[in-house]
Amino acid sequence: MQTFTTPDGTELAYRVTGDGPPLVCVPGGPGQASAYLGDLGGLTAYRALVLLDNRGTGASAAPADPATYRISQLAEDIEALRIHLGYERVDLLGHSAGGGTAMLYAAAYPDRVGRLILASPSLRVTGLPSGLGADAVIASRAGEPWHAEAVRALTAEAGDADELWRLRYASAPFLYGEWNAVTQAQAGRERAEFAPEAEAGFYAEFDVDGAAVLAELAKLGDRVLIIGGDLDIWPTREALAALNTQVPGSRHVTIPEAGHFPWLDNPAAFASAVDGGLHVRPAGTTAEIKDWQHVHNAIIPADALSLEEVRERVTRNRLDVAYAAGTIVGCSTVRPPAEPGAPAIVIARVLAEHRGQGFGTEIHHQALAHAREVLGAEAVETIVWVPNTSGLRFAAANGYTEETDRYQPEGEEGTYLTLRLTS
Repeated sequence: MQTFTTPDGTELAYRVTGDGPPLVCVPGGPGQASAYLGDLGGLTAYRALVLLDNRGTGASAAPADPATYRISQLAEDIEALRIHLGYERVDLLGHSAGGGTAMLYAAAYPDRVGRLILASPSLRVTGLPSGLGADAVIASRAGEPWHAEAVRALTAEAGDADELWRLRYASAPFLYGEWNAVTQAQAGRERAEFAPEAEAGFYAEFDVDGAAVLAELAKLGDRVLIIGGDLDIWPTREALAALNTQVPGSRHVTIPEAGHFPWLDNPAAFASAVDGGLHVRPAGTTAEIKDWQHVHNAIIPADALSLEEVRERVTRNRLDVAYAAGTIVGCSTVRPPAEPGAPAIVIARVLAEHRGQGFGTEIHHQALAHAREVLGAEAVETIVWVPNTSGLRFAAANGYTEETDRYQPEGEEGTYLTLRLTS
């Protein structure tokens, strides 16, 4: 951790991780240390994350004056960090309550902001409601085994701090797209990462003109990116759409099958939304597996796969998903050689509306590299559904010119060609 001292004499800590242009990251909570941000879904491969521990949290010192825990002072701490780092302008990401801090900073110092990335931001500083349509989102998850207990915990009153944290954990599944070992572990760490004084002081004597904040954000226009999960209940997708409307020119990206921490539920989609480029990674989370299924079934409707069938394929093949600027654009399959000397099968797919932008070339390049460099395949083939004429053209353009098999599965329409890579 590195440190700097604010004008009021408080020593604050931050750490830098990753490679690329710097991105200053402000955690939420309020009152939570930055550790929970992790690598923001692998974003460290593209950006150098400057992860700030707000005053009194993590490795940062508590201020001499407790009144300076309030959000307006935390916005000033961002300016002190910018000056310390020597940046003319900062790309700034704020998550949850930290999104409110980032908005206050941008409103006060618009000329110091390169890009403003609001990830699942609290909208309190804007005066807009964060929970629009939350009841519908809660109801949509009624089939989950944890639902009834989580609903009770959302409205229960805690008698003491221990009960409060028990209720927070019980309602935590609503914060994630999937309640699994990874998300349960994060939720279980939260109490140790929170500083009660910092949490209590964040909104103390809160008095912010939301309309004025929105007016300043509107001046940033297309420098503002709003990211949220479609299953988040605070802020909801509907609430972030309203913020998007109030900030003309801003971009709103909804991460599918994701909650309040979208980089955990759908890492590649989140990282590509922030970075703006093409991100390809193995399908691991449920959200990513569903996106792979969507691409496959859209391109090969005659061989539509169920979610369970895709999960089974993950156990024996390499299935990658590809996102550009937060949107699913394609996927790939790499089947290992059936035996020594046999070919590996490499299949790259791009949704029709995203073709012609070079995505297929990069998806294929990464899949081919895996087949050759990781699996050690000496020969590589691809399989193309003949009615997919763009797929045939792509295969030929990438050197798959030798036909080794042609077949039509029983009960299906359309023939499949197996083509060997010859160049």
